[in-house]
Amino acid sequence: MATTKGAHILVIPHTASGHIIPILDLTRHLLLRGMTISITLIPQHLPLLQPLLSAHPSSLHPLFLSPPKPTSISSKFPILNSFLASDDHLDQIVPWFRSHPSPPVAMISDFVLTWTHRLSQLLLMPRIIFSPMGSCGFSVFCTIWRDSPENVTGDENLTVGFKKIPHFPIYPWWQISRLYREYRRGDPDWDFFRSELLESLVSCWGLVINTFRELEGAYLDYLRKEMGFKRLWAVGPLLPEINSVDHLGQMGGPSSMPIHDVLTWLDKWQDSSVVYVCFGTHAVLTRKQKDALAIALEISGVRFIWCIRDQGAADGDLMVDEFKDRVGERGLVIKVWAPQAAILKHPAVGAFITHCGWNSTIEGINAGVRMIAWPIEFDQFINAKLLVEQLGVAVRACNGRDNVPDPNDLAQKLVQSLEEKGNGVKGGTSQRDLHELIKMLNEFGGC
Repeated sequence: MATTKGAHILVIPHTASGHIIPILDLTRHLLLRGMTISITLIPQHLPLLQPLLSAHPSSLHPLFLSPPKPTSISSKFPILNSFLASDDHLDQIVPWFRSHPSPPVAMISDFVLTWTHRLSQLLLMPRIIFSPMGSCGFSVFCTIWRDSPENVTGDENLTVGFKKIPHFPIYPWWQISRLYREYRRGDPDWDFFRSELLESLVSCWGLVINTFRELEGAYLDYLRKEMGFKRLWAVGPLLPEINSVDHLGQMGGPSSMPIHDVLTWLDKWQDSSVVYVCFGTHAVLTRKQKDALAIALEISGVRFIWCIRDQGAADGDLMVDEFKDRVGERGLVIKVWAPQAAILKHPAVGAFITHCGWNSTIEGINAGVRMIAWPIEFDQFINAKLLVEQLGVAVRACNGRDNVPDPNDLAQKLVQSLEEKGNGVKGGTSQRDLHELIKMLNEFGGC
């Protein structure tokens, strides 16, 4: 329960599910400590906010924004539309701010939203950026855009190394973020975006990141000392509340099975005897990959929950129906969305096949399950390398959009992962960082 009246803060999330869910949990922590929050969102995300609105009706205020019109750059590279925006968002927020009787004293905005740098200049407001990525992934992201490595040979297996980053990570070119690999030196649009991104990063007042020192301390030190983020708070793990999974599920769409039925099915099995399989909200397996995974699950004999989000085609539905008939009671197939946070925390779950998105990564670590890494894109390759080679809490299953695992090898890893106990990593410093962040924000408001 909040005991004091805190400062008024403007929170600006990026709309992608992997970004908005952790920043909503950060918002929850701020509200619980007495802060007033105005948060921008689009109407379709209102259900995600509903639990917080119900719990904090007088201190949480949604500010609905219309989608930005494409710019000349975002028309060429559509993924950049929400990053750069146009003047639309500024035209909506600035008048709201200037007419507000008690406007926000600081903003927390997603790090990819480069337009919030201009907003902070117009409003003369300190801007703290939020990274839903871990500090290892964020270190690589910042470094690659700053140092601009090139692949003049066009060889997708060309390796890129980062000597200054702890543990000197090396990746083949095809595992570097697609957003960066589409960059072409000399393209004026990309040169503009790069300068906008770097200016947005270096000009921020501080950085909040969804991790904790016990997990990624070396990378937090790198970001502070080498990348210049002098004010840095690691406040993770930011996790969806178990009792709000009904609302969080609306991000991925309706589930084919009620949450109660999923947990009741898990209650039937002994501890650490079930494998959970999920590839996040965006990653899509090819038919060959799904077939290999299905064979591995079938021949392994393990109990499992498989969340499949990419159904729709008739052959895909047929494949799932036939597979369910073959595995019978020991397998549960859920279409579209599953209550991941609740599943991972259930004692029956002992292993997790994951695409290694950071939210899934940190949920798996927090639950203490053994992970089987199958990264598909973006920072997932970085996270997988961290899990397997440095933390030792995962084994590799496969890599990339097109590679297909050997079903027999994968089946063996499924069995072995249930036999090995996961290594949970718990953070004790994140509460201290959160306290320091809130103290600093309140100082802006004179609280």
